[in-house]
Order: sequence, then C-alpha cells, then structure tokens
Amino acid sequence: MTKLSKRLVLISLPAIFWFAWQALLPPNQYTFRVWEALLTKPFHWDDPFYPNQTVKMDEVGDEAPYAPNSVIKSVTWHTDQDGYRNTLPECAAPQTIVIGDSMVIGASLDESQMLSSQLGAKTGRCVRSFAGGRLNRQVERAYEAGMHPKNFVLVVAEYEVSAVEELDTFHSENQEDPARLQRTRRFSALKTTWARFRKNFYWNYRSAHGALAAIRRSFQSNDETRELLAPGKNPEMVLSHFGDGSENYSDAELDRFVQSVDRFAKELKKRRVNLVFSIVPHKEAVYLDPSQYHFGERFLAHTKNVDFAYIDLFEPMRAGYRKDQTRYHHGDDHHWNESGVSELVKRVSL
Repeated sequence: MTKLSKRLVLISLPAIFWFAWQALLPPNQYTFRVWEALLTKPFHWDDPFYPNQTVKMDEVGDEAPYAPNSVIKSVTWHTDQDGYRNTLPECAAPQTIVIGDSMVIGASLDESQMLSSQLGAKTGRCVRSFAGGRLNRQVERAYEAGMHPKNFVLVVAEYEVSAVEELDTFHSENQEDPARLQRTRRFSALKTTWARFRKNFYWNYRSAHGALAAIRRSFQSNDETRELLAPGKNPEMVLSHFGDGSENYSDAELDRFVQSVDRFAKELKKRRVNLVFSIVPHKEAVYLDPSQYHFGERFLAHTKNVDFAYIDLFEPMRAGYRKDQTRYHHGDDHHWNESGVSELVKRVSL
C-alpha cells in the first residue's frame, strides 16, 4: 500500500466511524416524537411504519416542538410485523378493524389512548389497526393478512377528507394476494435499515435546525407565527389554522367524498361487513367562533340515505367546549387527544 493510500485510509476513518455510528443509533435519536422516527420514508408516508418496533419516548407535539408552549407526553409504540401500530399481544381474529390517517394511528397518544385500544376496552372484543398509508391499501392488507372482520371503522382528519376517494379502487370481488404481503415482509428488514440510515442524517440536521430556532425564539416575547387560544393558560392551545382549506370545498366536492365512502360501504356489505365513518374536526372549528366554520354541518347534510353509519363530532365537541371547556386536541399538536377519541368511542355502536 502506498503512502498516499495509507493517508487516504487514515483520513477517511473518522467519516467511516461516524457513518457507522449514525446507522446504529435508535430511530428516535434526533426526532421530537415517535411518528417521524418510525415512518418508512422521511417526507411522506405511503407505506406503514417500521415493522416489529418498540419505542418508548417523552415526546412533544408537532405545532410547537421547540417552543416554550410544548407539552411533554410519555408514549409507547409497538408496531406489528406489517408495520401497523397495535398493542401487544396482537389479537388474531379482530371483530373490528380501524383504518384512517394519523388520528387513528394515535400521533401523540399512548397505546391505551388510541382508537383501537379504547374501542377494544368498550366492546371487550378484538380490535386491530391497519391505519397508515393509502386507505385502499389498508383494507387490502387487512384481507391479505387473513382478517375477516365484521366492522370497519374509518376515521380521517377534516383536512384529509379528500383522501376517502382512494377507496374507489377497492372492490369486494378483488382477489387478495397474500403472497404480496409475504414479499413485503421479506424486504422489510432491508428497507427499514436503509430508511433508518437516511433519516438519521435528515433528522440530525432537523434537530440542529430546531435548536437554533428555539434559541432565536427565546429572545422574542412570543412566537409571532402562531395564534394562541387563551394565552397564558397551561397548557396553551396553539392554533395554526392547519385545516382551514376544508371550508373551501364545494357542495359537489363534498358529495363526491360522501359517494366514495358510500361505494366503499356497499362493497363491504357484499362481504357482510359494516362501516362506521367519522371526521375529526380541526381545532379552529371547535374552539373559535363556529359561525366562521361550516364544513361539519355541510358534510353532515350530504350523508342522508347512505349505507354507512356517519358519526358527527363537530357539534358534540363544540358543545363540550362551550359547556365545560373540554379540550379535544393537544395544546401543542393538531391531533386529537384522549378526550377526543373518547368522544367518538362513546358514540360508536358495533
């Protein structure tokens, strides 16, 4: 080996050790919550989370992760062999399967507070979650995994309601391909290792960026980019108008969304499966002047004569806040909290 080669090796050793160290770090080393740590991709989530993972973490919400009004929450996540968040031990024959977006997965919720856990506690029966990724694939994966539920519970956030159109590709006569799921499982270890390696670098940068942002904010009287409900209360309710765009949907668009869910319900009925559907209101629709937010009642008006059970949460949450100041969302996160989940669960009849 030449002197030049030896020098190059010596120079590269620190980088090699650093790369190896990054690859061996736990997935939540740099993230402010478990959600980002277990996503299979750093920027979007077309696939479920990393399979067969257990992560315990003190995390904060996504609307103020480095701000003084962030609230620490102790959470535990378990993901099953297909990357879905479920409590252990998993039940093999669920009567009910819950599907949907991050509201169903339980971002910023501990295991016992998740929709699947609360529904299971109420009914005393097996409830499994297949939430995560495209809605049509959630249903297909449930059947590919050999599940034969009597009920599906579909829940989406108000700002994600247009995603229900993904269900149009599901048909009851489709032949599920269990081999497809087996192929996914075989490649999951390699995919997880590569994704974790990439994301550790990405979130290393994000954590440094967030720390600098926190230092800058410490010199300000308040975070000027965010609106607070009842400033000074502990915990403060951060309002960022995350879902205001839903107010702009036309009646034709709302009807299209309802028809997508109704077609899905009709396909499930061919398998003798019932569907329950609900929408989680965003914060502003609950805590601010209701006369400015009409999506809830407009959507409800389109749900007459449908083959699914629609549970309206807009008016019950507004009434609970007016009467008892009950908060159904995390103060520092746009997701619902345990009380929000409970508000739905007590109205579900399975």
